[in-house]
Amino acid sequence: MHVQGLLTRVRDNNRHVQEAACSALATLEEVAGPELLPRLPAILKTVAAALSMYGRKNLRILYDAISTLADAVGNALAEVILPEICISLSNFCRGNLAGNLYIFV
Repeated sequence: MHVQGLLTRVRDNNRHVQEAACSALATLEEVAGPELLPRLPAILKTVAAALSMYGRKNLRILYDAISTLADAVGNALAEVILPEICISLSNFCRGNLAGNLYIFV
């Protein structure tokens, strides 16, 4: 698997590259499932970093990839999630979702 190359593209500055990379990541998560466990910390760090980079449209695609990841690895996600990732996600939600629920529409 070329997961690291895909994760680099998830953090790309081009919104079209971001969209394609997130879609590919979600597909990989569906197919690989628990095989992604060794790479889970890297995936989570990338997703946390991407939250602050993405616009509204690509955030929806990123949320889909996060949801797919949770379905794919199940409870293992809770065991691997790192404190800095939790803080990053929490700060993003607090700062960006409070009055901007339009991203879910």
